[in-house]
Amino acid sequence: MTRYAVFRGEVVTPEQFDAMAGADYREKGWFPLCPACDARLSVYGVRSPGVTSRFDHPDFSDCPLSSRPDPRFAHLSPVAWDLDAGRRLKAAFCEDQALMESYAVCRALALGCLGGKEFVRFCLSATRHRVWNYQGLPLWVVPYLLATLADVQPNPTVRHALRGRHTLRFVLEKPKRESIDAAWLSPQECRLVCVFADSGKPVKTVEPVALGAHRIEAARTDTAWISPRLLAVLRECCLSHADSPCGCGDGSAAGG
Repeated sequence: MTRYAVFRGEVVTPEQFDAMAGADYREKGWFPLCPACDARLSVYGVRSPGVTSRFDHPDFSDCPLSSRPDPRFAHLSPVAWDLDAGRRLKAAFCEDQALMESYAVCRALALGCLGGKEFVRFCLSATRHRVWNYQGLPLWVVPYLLATLADVQPNPTVRHALRGRHTLRFVLEKPKRESIDAAWLSPQECRLVCVFADSGKPVKTVEPVALGAHRIEAARTDTAWISPRLLAVLRECCLSHADSPCGCGDGSAAGG
């Protein structure tokens, strides 16, 4: 359940949707869409005095905004959405220097080893979950969120024992009952914790990383080593939806 949906390319509240589509929206085939998963939503409580209105997901949805989210992505629940700002953020992220800096930060988080294709998987997951559209999300925070969106697979060619043998996952720890907005509104209270993907148990030999930690941010200033060939792989993050392997549609145009 969520207070926001997308209709005709705009983020709307239940009251705004009701004013635009009317009570017979189902008969018209005019459905509000989830800003996180594109599912058709239903409206609840708009015409009931004393009831907090909302949008509801279909039964058995595991969307982060549903009543029973997938625990893996339950943290992806922002206070609000901004589609126009999301397009600007994605465009800024897709500048070559920003791409390289974001990759370097993710690589530093992944214990110094991260393939270009793995980074692309992070980006495609962000697109599937509409992370770019979180209202107020700054560019510097993006790689920290990316690192939580896909597991880091073992790479037996590296010397690091953990990275060579185990599938790792990064979990965002933030104040309880806070939305994901805490990652940029109070980053000093948030951190990424490395866990074993199969058990969810923390990796004791890897210290949790505060968002904006100096040793991680230092990676942004060290991108000269990234080759043109690797940069070409990183650019796959920015393919248009029509050409992208992410499998999702363009959530900016919805409903009606």
